[in-house]
Formats: sequence, C-alpha cells, structure tokens
Amino acid sequence: MGPTKQTEQFALTQVISDVEHYLNSYLHKQLDEAKRLNSDYANLWEVIIDLNAAGGKRIRPYMTMLSYRAFGGVEYKAVLPIASAMELLHCAMLVHDDIIDRDYVRRGKPNIAGQYFQKYQGNEDRSHLAASVALIAGDLLISAAYQVVLESDLSAEQKLVAHKIIGEAIFEVCGGELMDIEAVIYRPDEVNSLKIAELKTAGYSFDAPLRMGAKLAGASEGAINNLSNYARSVGVAFQLTDDLLGVFGDESVTGKPEGSDLKEAKRTYLLQRTLKNLHGEDKNEFEKLVGRDIDRQELERARDLMKQSGAVDEADSIIEAQISLATKALEKLNFDSDDRNEFEKLIKKSIKRAF
Repeated sequence: MGPTKQTEQFALTQVISDVEHYLNSYLHKQLDEAKRLNSDYANLWEVIIDLNAAGGKRIRPYMTMLSYRAFGGVEYKAVLPIASAMELLHCAMLVHDDIIDRDYVRRGKPNIAGQYFQKYQGNEDRSHLAASVALIAGDLLISAAYQVVLESDLSAEQKLVAHKIIGEAIFEVCGGELMDIEAVIYRPDEVNSLKIAELKTAGYSFDAPLRMGAKLAGASEGAINNLSNYARSVGVAFQLTDDLLGVFGDESVTGKPEGSDLKEAKRTYLLQRTLKNLHGEDKNEFEKLVGRDIDRQELERARDLMKQSGAVDEADSIIEAQISLATKALEKLNFDSDDRNEFEKLIKKSIKRAF
C-alpha cells in the first residue's frame, strides 16, 4: 500500500523488542505504585513482571501491528500501547486458565499460582490461597490492558474502539471457558468442542488483535469481516494443533507436562472424538486412563487408542479444512505482497506452533 509504509519498524523482531520495552516500563511503574501500599502487593507485581519476562512470543501484539500496517496505518508509536494491551490481555487469560485447569506450571516454570503454592507451603489451605492470588493477578492484568489504552496517544474515539474490542474479546473467551468447564457434565456427542476452540482461542488470540489493527487503520467493514474469517479459521487450526501437542507433544518443546490434557480430562476435540469413536473394551480402557496421573506405558497406550479411534486423523482433517478457509479469506483481502506473505506465514506457524 505505498512507499510510506515503515516495513522495518513493523517487523516482527522490532515489534517484539518495542512491546517488551513498553510493558517492562509500564509494569515497573505499577510496581512503584504498589510499593506505596505494602510489600506483599509489591511482591505480587514482581511476580507479574517475572511472568511477563518468561518467554511469551508476543505474537498477538505483532498481529495487531501487522494488520494496522496492512490496512495503511503509519502511526506506529501511537498504536504500540494498544498492541501491548493485547499481550496483557493474553497474559491475564493464561493466568485465569491455569487457575481453572489447576495447573501450577507455565512454559516449563512455576506460574503465579505455582509460585504462591510454594510460598504457602505448610498451610493446609494453600491451594485455595495460591489460586486466589493468581485470580487477583489476572484481574490486574485485565485492568492494565484497559489502562494502557487510556494512557495512549490515540484519539478519544479510537480509545473507545480499542476498549470495545477488548471487552468483546473478554466476553467471548469467558463464554468459551464456561462451555469448557461444563463439558464434563455432558456426553461427548453433546459437546461442541470446535465452538469452544473458536471462543476460547480464535476470538481473543487471533480475531481481536487483527481486528484491532484493522479498525485503528480505518479498514472497511467488508475487509474486517474477511479478516475475521481468516483469523477464526487460523485460530481453530492453532487450537486443534495445540490439542494434538497436549497429548503427543514433547514437553521440552511445548513446556507442558506430557499427557497433561489427558490427566486433566480436558474435553478437547481430540478427546471428545476419541470417546465418541471408541466402543466396548477399548473405550473402557481409555476412560480408565483419563483424569489421573499415568505412567509412560499408560500414556503410550492412550496415544495408541486415540490413533486407533480415528480422532487424530479427524483432527488433522479439520486443521486442513480451516487452513483452506483461511487461505480463501486471505485471497479476498487486497494486501500487497509483503503483507500477504506475513499473513501466509501466520497460517504456517499456527499449525507448526513455530511462533
């Protein structure tokens, strides 16, 4: 879209660097404010700062900046805080999701709940205490996402647009989380796991960041609709890939304990289809392997049963179909070759988890 585009400034590595600098500065300002209240509150902000520095890929801020550039936006510095807000929102969702899943590890290290679980060692109620602190931390990160928008140099109208998109993303992901939580009370054939994937992941992780950039750049509603179709298809493919890695992935690569999704009996598409497709002794055997700690031999047997059920092939087929839909939606967007290449890279990286 013309020679005025600052390609180098909008490059992935530059966006990551600038977002990390912005977030580090903002979070340390919050830490200074917390120190005025009490040391325990300051300690929590230090843990939040550690979480922010723990290796996130910053792909959501990059998607915001990429979309903004693709639709002709040039005010890089003005939009950078908004891109950073999308990362804060993502961190908040991870914290809350870990509470729901009763996970104490994130990216191979103790998460916020995990750190406080260790801190409260010896207290019989430490699980509840740790989850409570993590809940507060997640709320603080959501508040921060809204605050950095307010403190940005955008116009009042643009700030309202940004707040609306953040609010819509939170509303949608909460609906998906509720569906995910209540999936355990329904039969496998009653659970719409693809809808859960769309609401929990595709919406806030892909659609919201991309729509944010497009809206702030002044894209037309038609273009934004095509962009949303692209984003949601990529997001579903990403989530199904993540589900496969949750069972078949290497812990040293994913940062998640091997078979963690089986231990938690998460009603992913993969688990849902396995339970629906298996019958008789195979189904009984598989059900006994889900929802508890299992050893290496049991994990391998669960993997074999999932493959035998056809669930893995079905997941792969859906991923391929979603990628095809994303590609068709991208073709309708009038991007130049550089931007189109970046959007094509997002598709490839989403199914390789190579962010």
